[in-house]
Amino acid sequence: MNRVALPPATPVICPSPFVEARPPEWTPDYKMPGFLYSHLFVYPVRGGNVVLFPFSTSRDAADYATALVEGAIPSAGRFVIYGGNGQAHFWRDWFEKRLPGWSHRSLGWFRDVDVVLFEKTP
Repeated sequence: MNRVALPPATPVICPSPFVEARPPEWTPDYKMPGFLYSHLFVYPVRGGNVVLFPFSTSRDAADYATALVEGAIPSAGRFVIYGGNGQAHFWRDWFEKRLPGWSHRSLGWFRDVDVVLFEKTP
């Protein structure tokens, strides 16, 4: 993912790999540094704007994602999902249903991690 030059406004959705990342521990305004995203210190994201997501979906997570669909994502014209296969694929499918006219592709699977790039199709 770090090989793709991402402008600072590009959302990089990072679901936490830890099951503890759910309400009430996780909130849309969870602050870094924090245990729930400790992997990002070992495998940092260079470029883009990291958007912290919970381990699994919830009402708060869906509302948070919907706000991105209505704001930051269309403005950026592309975004990335970076996380464990289960979480990355769940959110890939979720965004795919809500973003007609967008395409996505995997930038590579790295054992149990996937990086999915979404782009607005011309």
